[in-house]
Amino acid sequence: MVDFVSKYALMHIAKEFDWVKHVDFDSECCACIVRRTHGLPCACELAGYDLNIISLNEVHALWTRLSFSYVIM
Repeated sequence: MVDFVSKYALMHIAKEFDWVKHVDFDSECCACIVRRTHGLPCACELAGYDLNIISLNEVHALWTRLSFSYVIM
């Protein structure tokens, strides 16, 4: 996902990975806040991924289309 997803989104996903050991697959404990507010995989979803590979389909398109290029008008 590096170079395809914003660093800010990756930071949120990294924080959710820290929560995986506490919530595992329990969505009630997780509350899926990051999924609902940011469109990113939450801890209970991340617990189910094999080899920690996250598909780009799991990340909201907003996080994959950010561009900070300079535009002259």
